[in-house]
Amino acid sequence: MVYLNLLFLGLIASSLCYVTWYIVVDKLGAVKANNFIYFNPLVTMIASVIVLHEVVTLYSILGAALILLGVYLAQKQSKTADVS
Repeated sequence: MVYLNLLFLGLIASSLCYVTWYIVVDKLGAVKANNFIYFNPLVTMIASVIVLHEVVTLYSILGAALILLGVYLAQKQSKTADVS
């Protein structure tokens, strides 16, 4: 069973994720794509609720709101920098 986990980690989590990331960087550009890496904790929180049935706390909601606000502001700032 451990070998199947390692195989999954090597093929899916590493290879597929890196290939997908490079496609996103190619399509959006490095700066815009890098802003979206901050969604990782948010996606992890959602996945933990679905898969592990964890309870969402007030701090989790506050953290998610701050992540969304930060990414929004970064994207907004990068759009105005592109126009100038």
